[in-house]
Amino acid sequence: MKSLPKAKKVKKVLKKHNDLRIDNYYWLRDDTRKNKAVLNYLKTERAYHDDWIKTQTFISNKYFKKLKGYIPTRDETLKIERDGFFYFSESLKKNEYRKYYRSKKRNSKKELILDINKLAKNKKFYQVSGVSPSKDNQLLAYAEDINGRREYTIKVKNLNSGENLSDKISGTDGQFIWSKNSKNIIYIKRDRTTLTSNQVFLHTIGSSQKSDILLFEETDPQFHCSLGISRDKEYGFIYSSQTNANEVQFFSLNNPTKLKLILKRKKKHKYYVDIFNNAFYVMTNMGGQDNFSLKYCDLSVCHQFQKWKTVLKESKKRYLLDFEIFKNHILLDVRENGLPRILKINIKNRTHEYIKFDEPCYDVSLAGNHNPKADYFCFAYSSLNKPETVYKESLISGRRSIIWKSKIKCETKSLKVERLSLKSRDNTKVPASLVYKDNGTPLHKKPVLFYGYGSYGHIIDANFRSSIVPLLEENFIFVLAHIRGGSEMGKHWYENGRMHKKKNTFYDFIDVTQGCLKKGFGDKDNVFAMGGSAGGLLMGAIANEAPELYKGILAAVPFMDVVTTMLDESIPLTTFEYDEWGNPNNKKDYDYMKSYSPYDNLSNLPYPNILVTSSLFDSQVQYYEPAKYVAKLRDLSTSNNKVLFRINLIGGHGGLSGKTAVLKETSEDFTFFISLVDS
Repeated sequence: MKSLPKAKKVKKVLKKHNDLRIDNYYWLRDDTRKNKAVLNYLKTERAYHDDWIKTQTFISNKYFKKLKGYIPTRDETLKIERDGFFYFSESLKKNEYRKYYRSKKRNSKKELILDINKLAKNKKFYQVSGVSPSKDNQLLAYAEDINGRREYTIKVKNLNSGENLSDKISGTDGQFIWSKNSKNIIYIKRDRTTLTSNQVFLHTIGSSQKSDILLFEETDPQFHCSLGISRDKEYGFIYSSQTNANEVQFFSLNNPTKLKLILKRKKKHKYYVDIFNNAFYVMTNMGGQDNFSLKYCDLSVCHQFQKWKTVLKESKKRYLLDFEIFKNHILLDVRENGLPRILKINIKNRTHEYIKFDEPCYDVSLAGNHNPKADYFCFAYSSLNKPETVYKESLISGRRSIIWKSKIKCETKSLKVERLSLKSRDNTKVPASLVYKDNGTPLHKKPVLFYGYGSYGHIIDANFRSSIVPLLEENFIFVLAHIRGGSEMGKHWYENGRMHKKKNTFYDFIDVTQGCLKKGFGDKDNVFAMGGSAGGLLMGAIANEAPELYKGILAAVPFMDVVTTMLDESIPLTTFEYDEWGNPNNKKDYDYMKSYSPYDNLSNLPYPNILVTSSLFDSQVQYYEPAKYVAKLRDLSTSNNKVLFRINLIGGHGGLSGKTAVLKETSEDFTFFISLVDS
């Protein structure tokens, strides 16, 4: 093994609210990403990790081979009909990236319209977002990222000639929609410093980006913009949103320059809209409703809240997530008792019924419903032991059939799924979803890996994950902890895991771990944990709170230095997140954040084995947060356990691009856990 990297200490005093913090590794921040001293240190960290992984070649190669073996020779996505063509993509086992196709009929000859493999050739990183044909099917727009920073350039291809047009729209966040006449693209540009999506422009095909028209600019740094399109494809939407408030403007796709505001932003009011047949539909929490209600009115009075009529009342037991309008029905993605469900409402008589699913835990959502006039709807279903399947179900008879099924080639029949309800320290019942191989080994003797996130209201559902199947074959139990900070149990679940209740997220995860062990799920001497991004913050917090509980922790692209980051408005995405973590310019927020910030709370403790990952161009969590954390952790830990840092010198928040690189990194992640069992 190479010698252990040791970062130099350069004392920097950080002062706020008469409180002093010493950061000896602040020098690792280099916004240019060109400082030789910083890059050389990162290279030594990467070399140290790579030297360690070489000692585990047997495990990592075996894991990689299994993952690669799961990939089907040819895998085609569900075909979606748009304006007279069926559009879909295909992945071949021999290729690194997808190819995009279209055909005039569902099963007629396919036409290649975009080959990502060719675009990515000779590039160290390449990612495409938002592949979208124009309304007249003559042009194809796509957004490309060449370093992982998520600063996309939109390009346009002529589908008749196969050549790209001169249009290059740079500095975007990858979101865009076409005008109805196929002559314009509406897109969002990011602030160059903060990377906040704050400007909406109209681009005319064939013109220079310099002549693009600014449609809207968000001036509040705590809000960001996103785009949507109506169910009838007649209107576009501009959302300005923060954690608990938003406002929506709409415009005709025939005339994108005229914006109409629906309701002004108001504290603690969020609403999501759609338009169909000149009727306006809205999912809203106006009036303090935690879980949203569904309303409608005539489009001409959509800006008058008093004119909104109720379709579905708010319920404390039912959390509305999304909806799709059909000619005579409305379908909703909802949650009840911590599980996803689909609710069908008959518009004419207002009767409603739930689509039934039998497993104890699963993932289901509406999918592929591009035709609002159809007499059927489609949904995607999977569970921890069932790969994804897309079903088509009649809106009239309820008859169901399979229209698409994952071709992934892994054995899942011996995998058993369970769902537990476990008490947190404040007597809150926290759900957990488990999967393991039912092979006769007593459950209390199996190593166990816990996964959690618990931020932004993001829901972690029990969907199929091929990446963990080899781990289950190594006798592991895999547990999803549905902790507070997500929205698994409704809006209150999120509210009780953010701001000054953030510690509930960490306590829930630790208590789920202990609760599973008490019920006989997992060997107490082989307990592991993993999480990424805000889930990486979770990993840092549990390492400080309960280092003795875990044998190994993987913190992927982790948000570790909460206070310093949230005090610096120049760091990408910071101000937008004040309503998630707090604004440390306020002393109460500062004190609370400092009390759990993983970097600030590192101390002389016997830390477990820890693997940290990051990428130099990560736009969500800047590379220097995990880099500083690793340096300080090594300095303070009283144990002799491993501290590894896999830093990519290219790539972003999701790591590297390309199928092989992704599988390789996944194999290394799980090799870390397997190598520690009984060690």
